[in-house]
Amino acid sequence: MFETTDYAEIDLPAAFREDGSRAWSYVFRRLHVPWFHLIYQFQAEDNVRLKQPAFLSEVYQLCEFQAAEGVKVEEVQVVLPSHMTGANRWTMEPLVEIWEGIEPHAQGQKAYVYVLGNGNRLMVSGLDTKETELLDRCLVFRSPTKKRRNKRS
Repeated sequence: MFETTDYAEIDLPAAFREDGSRAWSYVFRRLHVPWFHLIYQFQAEDNVRLKQPAFLSEVYQLCEFQAAEGVKVEEVQVVLPSHMTGANRWTMEPLVEIWEGIEPHAQGQKAYVYVLGNGNRLMVSGLDTKETELLDRCLVFRSPTKKRRNKRS
């Protein structure tokens, strides 16, 4: 989830925005969990294809974008907090795949495995479940542009 304040709202002329849309000069992210940066193309007026970025906070949103008619996802990066990578800063990495599974000790709770462009596999689990313990694992997202290396952790 991204947050902002009324103070950050930008008053754009109607010619530069779609009906009902609003613009902000900044957003906040209170949670130290991954989020997605994607570049996509879509059909605009007069058959013009436009390319723009989107920032998404949930896996299901990424899957919906990829399945949307008239939208072509070109590139996806995952933005990772330092506690997930061991770095002393947030990092942005190419995302190749996302696998979903069910936490074995919490009925119906989902966990995710992010496969990065460098082959690393990162777990997103509320219960610190290991990838091998997940139930009903399935591939829910595959990047249209990145190839996965054969590295398993």
